[in-house]
Amino acid sequence: MNWEWKRQEIILLFYTVCSYPPAKFNLDKDNHLAITNELAGLLQKPPSMVSEKTQHLLYLNTGGKYGKWSGGTKVDREVFEEFNEDKERLSFVATKIKEDLLNHSSNYEDIFADFGEAEAKEIERLTKEGWTAAEIGNSAPSIQYRIIKQHDRIPTVSAIAKLRAGFKCEIQGCDYKPFVGTYNLPYVEVHHINRLADGGEDTLKNMACLCPKHHREVHFGKEKENLRKMLWEKRTTETE
Repeated sequence: MNWEWKRQEIILLFYTVCSYPPAKFNLDKDNHLAITNELAGLLQKPPSMVSEKTQHLLYLNTGGKYGKWSGGTKVDREVFEEFNEDKERLSFVATKIKEDLLNHSSNYEDIFADFGEAEAKEIERLTKEGWTAAEIGNSAPSIQYRIIKQHDRIPTVSAIAKLRAGFKCEIQGCDYKPFVGTYNLPYVEVHHINRLADGGEDTLKNMACLCPKHHREVHFGKEKENLRKMLWEKRTTETE
């Protein structure tokens, strides 16, 4: 019996939670029990342990309306933050994880989990085959309604952060030239160096002005932690 939670296992559970209407998943006891038992067998964990973890993920996915957070972990929240806005990648990654478990692969820790790389390989293959017509996709994507918990932010603080940086990206060496945005101002974005979800403040010290590229990188890039430390050091030095 496996008592340790691996990140890949939590991703699979989060995908399962997102695949059902929250009320049905939480209130339909027979359905919930069937799903829990199936996952418990797949993951080789006690059903009670699987049920508890899905409740943590359900809590995050519904903004606290369903499920419970007591006992939730930092990894649960990291998985939610990484995949909550990218369900396409979540589906891809979870499918690969499930296939690996069903096939009893020895490469469980090395699952091919980068959707972007998979997409790039598909583009390369299709290009070689001369495929150009946009015939694959979904002309009428389904709609899902979710309850989202957001932190209140003060617009004035964000505005001052942009003015302070002169509407330039604060990553050293960035040569981004902003386009003119909707309100006739150079388009840049404001980033909270220490995330609000982790207790970070909505203050100038905790804000950085970034170009769209670096804002994505500081959230999803391999060097995100180094970039975060660099920005925090910049802010800390300024206030000393």
